[in-house]
Amino acid sequence: MLNHEELGRLTRTLRDKKILSVYLDTAARDPAQKRAWRTQLGDEIRRIRDGTPSSPNGERAAFDRAVAQLEEARETAVGARTWVGFACGDKVHHSEALPVRTPNVVAWGLGPRVAPYLTALRQRRPVVLAEVNAEGARLYRYVEGNLERLEHLRAHVTIEPQHHMGSMPRRGFHTGTRGSTGTDAAQRELREGTRRMLRELAQRLTLLAGDHAWIIIGGTPLPAKAARAALPKALTSRSLIIPEMHIWASDAQIRECAESGATALQDAHDLAAVSYAVRQAGTGRGRGVTGPEATLRALDTGAVEKLYLSEKFVEMSPETGDDAVRSALEHGALPEMVRGAAATRLDRFAEGMAARLRYPAVVTA
Repeated sequence: MLNHEELGRLTRTLRDKKILSVYLDTAARDPAQKRAWRTQLGDEIRRIRDGTPSSPNGERAAFDRAVAQLEEARETAVGARTWVGFACGDKVHHSEALPVRTPNVVAWGLGPRVAPYLTALRQRRPVVLAEVNAEGARLYRYVEGNLERLEHLRAHVTIEPQHHMGSMPRRGFHTGTRGSTGTDAAQRELREGTRRMLRELAQRLTLLAGDHAWIIIGGTPLPAKAARAALPKALTSRSLIIPEMHIWASDAQIRECAESGATALQDAHDLAAVSYAVRQAGTGRGRGVTGPEATLRALDTGAVEKLYLSEKFVEMSPETGDDAVRSALEHGALPEMVRGAAATRLDRFAEGMAARLRYPAVVTA
């Protein structure tokens, strides 16, 4: 999967070429819709071909060659949730199978249609997972649909036998006679072993998560809560407890927990970011701007640090959305597609587009 930098390079390389961009959601859950994308693809190709002039510069012929090239490239994709490809009349510039679902798009025009790709980038962030109980923790990493088992931390406990008066106990003596029982000592040692393990786990999760990854914690309720509480405060907003990730969870269930947890954390992050941009724009002198017109002006001046778009805006105004994303990539800004409550707020207060600025009040709405 491309990252923002690679997507920006591709956009700059192809911005002056006529490009056929295709996104196909091939993972329909309804068996009756399994092949529906083929019909949709054919309908869109015929619509574009009928609207493409048969001119001396051979645009229709170039379009037909691009269609044939992407058809050939798509046939090699297996097991994809979504397939994406960009081609001109000469060659396929990029094609890949994505592990996430995107809207179906077929477009022909100058430069690649890159805004829908943000849906995939939104789920590119790695996830570190920990299934925790009193005796240990199992660690996993989930990246772009792939689950990797990392290590198993254990709460090391050493229980010494309880002796009588420093010698072997005589027949009939038991460790419950006077003082602490052997069971009490074992429980204390287990609790101390768990505390040591949780400290080690917090260090490992901090290292594995770095500055970017989400953290998902599951397992036995009390140890899971203690594991999250042991994390540095800076990681609290990037961590989440999911009870469904228990010791008996299969790899498939752990993948589901990684995806649902990452989505929930990303949604919360997006809502906070969009709310900040909207509030800053409302001051008239802050580091935020709202609305397509004002945001595009800010992009043209290079003032934008992060661009936020809702899926609804991109669906309703695909060309404007793509212009904004291309401009952001060319000026070193980070474009993001938001969903859920963040998208609702963006549509309500910013007409589907907003930005966080590099510096205050250079561009106002």
